[in-house]
Amino acid sequence: MNNYRFPGSSSLFRSSLKQNKTAPYSYVPLNKSDHKVRLLTLLPGNLGEDIHVQLCARTLTQTCTPSYEALSYAWGTAESPTNIYVGNSKDQVLSVSKNLACALDHLRFKETSRTLWVDAICVDQQNLEERSQQVGRMADIYRLAERVIVWVGPEEDGSSLAVDMLRTLGTNVEVDWLMRLIKPSREAETGGGTHWSDRSVILPFKGEDGIPIRKLLNRSWFERLWIRQEICLASPGAILVCGFDTIPWSDFRKAVFCLNYKRGPDGFFGEKTKFKARLQMIYRLSDKGDIPFGSLMHRTRNCKCSDPRDRVYALLSIYNRNLNIVPDYRLSKEEVYQDFCLRHIASINYRNLDILKSCEMPISPSDLPSWVPDWSIRNVSVTIQTSFASGNSAADVRYLGDGVMRVMGVKVATIVHADEIPIFDLSTNETVALIRRFSPADLDINGGEVFDTYYRTLCCDQFRDSIDPPAIMFPSHDKSKEALRFFLGSEGNVEPGNPLDPEIELYANWARYFMKGRSFFSTENGHIGLGPKAANPEDDVVVFAGCDSPMLLRSTDNGRYRIVGECFIYDLSHSEALLGPLPEGYQQIFRTDERGEQSRTAYYNRNTGLTHTIDPRLNLFRTELQENGVLKIYVREPEIDAQSQDEGSVIRMRTSAFEPESEVCRLMGIDIGPFDLV
Repeated sequence: MNNYRFPGSSSLFRSSLKQNKTAPYSYVPLNKSDHKVRLLTLLPGNLGEDIHVQLCARTLTQTCTPSYEALSYAWGTAESPTNIYVGNSKDQVLSVSKNLACALDHLRFKETSRTLWVDAICVDQQNLEERSQQVGRMADIYRLAERVIVWVGPEEDGSSLAVDMLRTLGTNVEVDWLMRLIKPSREAETGGGTHWSDRSVILPFKGEDGIPIRKLLNRSWFERLWIRQEICLASPGAILVCGFDTIPWSDFRKAVFCLNYKRGPDGFFGEKTKFKARLQMIYRLSDKGDIPFGSLMHRTRNCKCSDPRDRVYALLSIYNRNLNIVPDYRLSKEEVYQDFCLRHIASINYRNLDILKSCEMPISPSDLPSWVPDWSIRNVSVTIQTSFASGNSAADVRYLGDGVMRVMGVKVATIVHADEIPIFDLSTNETVALIRRFSPADLDINGGEVFDTYYRTLCCDQFRDSIDPPAIMFPSHDKSKEALRFFLGSEGNVEPGNPLDPEIELYANWARYFMKGRSFFSTENGHIGLGPKAANPEDDVVVFAGCDSPMLLRSTDNGRYRIVGECFIYDLSHSEALLGPLPEGYQQIFRTDERGEQSRTAYYNRNTGLTHTIDPRLNLFRTELQENGVLKIYVREPEIDAQSQDEGSVIRMRTSAFEPESEVCRLMGIDIGPFDLV
């Protein structure tokens, strides 16, 4: 824990002190057993005058919370530090970064004091033990503050105009964060401003008005990894400050979402694809709930941190599982990542292996086992959220030591052909060309099983009408079929300046999103799918108990396996490898809970119109003779003597993902076996 890179690190304290009677401020150590933090009182003054502060240790607990604001800011560089003074005189001095000094200069009041928590000053940077202890308290410090002040820098590059435009946007719309939809605010409805939330109406700005907004949103604060916890843990009163301009964080976030949601005048967005990605990253900073760790990693992939271990440590306080990890910077990156994976797997009551979905085979040799994601390197593809290959099964996993993990799974197929998909930042027309290139030879444009499998595969089966309630940001099944017919037909060329039907373009955009960084492959038994970029012929497709996505494995000389990465095969995405096909008339869907925080698998019966939380294949608890002569048995947990069974051929599975204490059954007669991963 002693390498958290606070601005104002020890190098700053040893440099650039004025050669006069002032002396470096001497901290009184904090006693780690009495739950105290050090708070800063920012003494009043005018802009440009010397900055004076006072420091005082205060107890901070859930039941004893002093009044203070927490500052979130970009550290800046250690070059040309600025001196500030502790007390009313200039006897004791602290050196801080220019960016922090600028923030304090703008945030102080003219006539009254202001109490703040500022990491660079409120933590003794030269006391490694204190630094480590205070990093562990970061979550409480930001959660218990009266509000968090987000300082993005001084007024420049037209930032006052940018804040004013964002304030106008934010106060005229409301956002349904679950559905990702906007509607008019009460103020807009009464004032005739409903056009702000109308997606068909272009933003009423000039093209050049986008320049100050882009410059503001491209400031370095938005790129810091640690701000994720600082803003997620902030009270509802968080506020963004730029110079002397302010905007409530809630309005700022709505405004950023509105920019992403609507169209602007020509030139407003600049490099549109790049800026839209920036907008999405910013409004998702405040996302909360049961977000898988792999998704957290993907959302923060563009964020910056100086220490690769912080890829884990900076997200611990906003992750929904308590893994009892104490940041320890004495450990190597490899030790931190592997320890996290093992604790993560062991911490889940009905253990799952979805952490493996973040694994990608690296181009260069790595010191990490292949089952440990290297979060210091950005994944080239996104994780797949819509596969349910292993059902509600429990992972059967054991760590053997020396970097070897044994996992029980079912080998499904072997790849015979794999082609890397050359997608980077392609146009719609170039994306369509790739959709044509990889279309199966036996595909009938008029429909059929191959056509259905292909249109689903390109989007990893993520469609609005497979989600309850429907998610408008995804394409529909019908429009996706129409789009694929259009792309594969004789009129499928997308001419510049000739806009597509928005729903057809939406399908192309999502196909590009899922195809990027992947390969298209086929197997010896006729499956087609999207796999990792490094996929090769002879890689095995394996479904692990407790892992939603099938994984590609590559055998080693000693009979062990290395993970190549996750893949999507539509024919395996509904637990077919373990349970066989769904009964006729059933459709697997994803339902979001009442808080909008968790997506669970459910089953829609098209014949009755009813939705069930229990897999219909498990309702029967039947014995079924497979084509290969294997007898597959579904039996309730209490009705079987566990000790009389060969544990190596049994998979435990819950009947429902919605009910934590749902009934458990055992699946026997499945060709499950051990895979030793290295």
